[in-house]
Formats: sequence, C-alpha cells, structure tokens
Amino acid sequence: ENNQKLVGTVLNVLVEGVSEKKDMYYGYSDTNKLINFTSSKELMPGDLVDVEITSAKTWSLDGKVK
Repeated sequence: ENNQKLVGTVLNVLVEGVSEKKDMYYGYSDTNKLINFTSSKELMPGDLVDVEITSAKTWSLDGKVK
C-alpha cells in the first residue's frame, strides 16, 4: 500500500549489484526501500542513480534509471 504511493516518483538509489532478474540491477533508496531497476548504461556497486518507480510489489519496487 505505501509502496504503491511511490509509483511515478523518482528516488535516489545506491546501486548494490546485479539483480537475480535478468538485465536488472538492485539497490536501496535512502529510506531503505529495495528497488530492482533497468539502466541503459553499465553501473557499478556504490553508484548513486535517480530511478523512476514504475511498479510496486509487497516487498520491493521496480523502476528505470532516469
């Protein structure tokens, strides 16, 4: 429910690594939300990126790098 409110917003995300989901990265927002996201450029753990949230799940969010 709270995650659903974040759809359409942009969050600053610390990249943790490559997700188990194909062609996706994962990381955490400054409020410790787990976010799986796509990027057109290669990212490294420790990078900070702005991610637009496209969908919400119970325990995580999905998005794409802006």
